[in-house]
Amino acid sequence: MCLNPQSILLRTVAILVVTTALYLLSWTHCHAADGTQVSGIIASDTTWSIADSPIEIVGHVQITPSASLTVAAGVEVVSSGDSAYKELFGSNLYVLGTTKSLTKLNNIDIRSDSDVSNDVRIEHAEISCDSIDAGDRGRLDIRNSLIDCRRIRVRRSEVTIEKTVFLDTGLGGEADITIHDSQFLCTNKYPQDSCYVGLTGGRTRNLSIENTYFDGSGIFAVGPSVSVSNVVVNGSSLNFDGCTFSLTDSTFIGLRTFQVTGSEGESQIMRNVIWKASPLRILQTEHTVRIENNLFYSGAPMQKNVSPWDATIFVGKAEEVIIVRYNTFADQQSLALGYDSDPGVGMSAENCYWGTEDIDQISGRIYDANNDLHVPKAISFSPILAEVHPGTPLYLQVLLPAIRGNY
Repeated sequence: MCLNPQSILLRTVAILVVTTALYLLSWTHCHAADGTQVSGIIASDTTWSIADSPIEIVGHVQITPSASLTVAAGVEVVSSGDSAYKELFGSNLYVLGTTKSLTKLNNIDIRSDSDVSNDVRIEHAEISCDSIDAGDRGRLDIRNSLIDCRRIRVRRSEVTIEKTVFLDTGLGGEADITIHDSQFLCTNKYPQDSCYVGLTGGRTRNLSIENTYFDGSGIFAVGPSVSVSNVVVNGSSLNFDGCTFSLTDSTFIGLRTFQVTGSEGESQIMRNVIWKASPLRILQTEHTVRIENNLFYSGAPMQKNVSPWDATIFVGKAEEVIIVRYNTFADQQSLALGYDSDPGVGMSAENCYWGTEDIDQISGRIYDANNDLHVPKAISFSPILAEVHPGTPLYLQVLLPAIRGNY
């Protein structure tokens, strides 16, 4: 089967208030004509209901570790406008709307106690804020919500995100993070490098992302374990530093950077479509990386002053072999593979489909010892495939989680 850019099909399948405890020490509330004003310390389990919504925060609101605050369905919580009073602080906070009655926090930050175990749950909510800080340990669950916050910080916590849309949000920290069926959309409201998952707050412990769409937002993970499956990343970056990573069955479009710097164990990039993206640059790795059954299309013709850095797959230094096989290199005018001057063990690129069986043409798309005396070894690419491997994608297919408007 012969594959060329003209035969590749582009398919897009679109896929906050009244308290129930009226006599709490240090807790005050005042009924206003159009809602309730609140401030003080919440020392026992409290629910803000829709009866006195909207709730206006006019002073510090703090929840003691032995108490909880539930913001019920349909409640709207707003800030008084004073920048000092725009925060809910405490260990146990539950913002719980329903499909038919969303709970809303407008310009209200959430900050958990760093000295105790925290439990923060957000369901069927719309939240706008500068930050959500989940504290040093505990749990953060966000489900079926719309989050318009600049940053979410998690430290040694367990984080679960499901069916949620994030606008211009950076999320990360030293946490176990699981994300699925969600969207991260970046409109460039903030600096470009703040709109990532995994970057904010330090090292991730384990990061798992499935069936999620990133538009202008990317993944920047610093060890140790990252799993990405059935994901679309459009127009941002993928960066992995000191990770054991698995990227499978996903689509990466127009990436600005795609980079691996060190690895904790054997990693894989398998069955993906990598379309008009920055080169995949493996700068350094101590373990094997398997690059198998991917469709590569760079859309960039080879330059006269060719550089190995421009190759679709570039290897800086590998202490274990980089296995490149069963891939399709769809555009026949681009530099496909390249070595630096000290590639270490390097890579093998056997059993790939090049759109041609002409050895000279294929060799012309590889930068190795045959091009540069400073490169100590050649890249093996024979045998070659006469047709696309059956386990490799044939076209660019974008599957979007069908959740917008359904939170």
